Amino acid sequence: MLNGTRKKMDKKSIYLLFLSVLAVWTLIRNFLYHGAPLNSIMYYEKTGYFTDFFEVLATSSDRSAYLNMNLQYPPLSILIMKALLTFIPLDMTGTKDSIFGLRATQEGLMLFVLCFMFCIFIMFAMICKNLKIGKRELMSFFLFFSTPMIFLVNRGNTLVFAAIFVMVFLFGYNSQKAYIRELSYIALAIAFNIKVVPCILGFLLLKDKKYKEAVRCAVYAIVILLVTFLFFDSPIDSMKNFFGSLFLWGGAMSGDLVKSTDIATTLRRLFIVASGTEDVLYMYALCKRIAKVIIVGSFVSAFLSKKRYISIAVWATVMVAFSEMSFAYNYVYLLAPFVIFLNEATFDNIGDYVMAAGYTLIWGSFTSNTEMIELMFDADAQNYLYTQLPIALLGIGALMILLYGICDAFKSSVGYVKRKHKRIARNSRLGSEVIDY
Repeated sequence: MLNGTRKKMDKKSIYLLFLSVLAVWTLIRNFLYHGAPLNSIMYYEKTGYFTDFFEVLATSSDRSAYLNMNLQYPPLSILIMKALLTFIPLDMTGTKDSIFGLRATQEGLMLFVLCFMFCIFIMFAMICKNLKIGKRELMSFFLFFSTPMIFLVNRGNTLVFAAIFVMVFLFGYNSQKAYIRELSYIALAIAFNIKVVPCILGFLLLKDKKYKEAVRCAVYAIVILLVTFLFFDSPIDSMKNFFGSLFLWGGAMSGDLVKSTDIATTLRRLFIVASGTEDVLYMYALCKRIAKVIIVGSFVSAFLSKKRYISIAVWATVMVAFSEMSFAYNYVYLLAPFVIFLNEATFDNIGDYVMAAGYTLIWGSFTSNTEMIELMFDADAQNYLYTQLPIALLGIGALMILLYGICDAFKSSVGYVKRKHKRIARNSRLGSEVIDY
């Protein structure tokens, strides 16, 4: 109480507080149920912890990796891991090319821990620097316990490097300072060379009619790609094999109802639970067609939106949810869009609340207790959604953001047509009055 008045919390601070309460509730549930809720977020194969990190680390010791196997990792991500591999002592040469050998060593595990601690520190530092509202500490707290962050650490995916550069781009491409804008273009080029899909965000430059900047960004990306392939045997053949593997690798594992978070798989989960039936082939094909319409429609709608944070949210969500190989850690790309949403949304219209609800499903700490769920739901069809609730909610949150992006673009288009029609009618009326005079 100060001078008889009490300072009220704004809507955004209340929203962050709500997400923090969810994180606290998750911690409490883990105490009550001996870690079962947290276990529902992590990879279903109990020996799959940190595998992505050590897979690339082991691969990085082979200069002919692209010639000997179908690698979907861009060369820059392998070179980054090759640099990290130098921290492993030379007398451990027998384990440097073994995923499980590296993971079983003290040196390998310490390298992983220190690397991810550093990356997460950088990400949270950038959030605190760019978030323009209060309660920044709350955001760092609940983000750490969110499904994307926990799954990212659980798998140790190299996406953590790309996510940092995506944040640099999104926070800097619209800066008033020329050197920061240029650094952001280079950052997007680097992100592309680590994980490919961030190239979708380059459409932000085209939307803002920054055509020269978009060309420079593309040039940076191509130069980095060509240079990094020079560090591998037979660069041209390695490049051909790499691009070929991008289209070959995902087929056998796509659309996994247990761990995929893409739009098509999300629609399948919802259909299964709503109908109470098992997964069938015709329904899978139908969901894929509907998902394509939503993805294409939302992609186009981002060009029509008048609000920057909506365009960023939609294209970033398309980036993480279009592929059936999308997993929970892909949603870490939405960190910067979430911060920009909090900075620019006014929370004075229904659309902002819809987007907030979508982000809540993504960044809220939601967990399942599998043992209790098996007692509550006997139908196997329902277990597809309820036993994998945190994974399912990510896709539902993404679906909400994309559908709102389409609705917002439709609303903007209708408003534009109405204004143009009124302008034409007004001009015609003025013209007739002049003639009468």
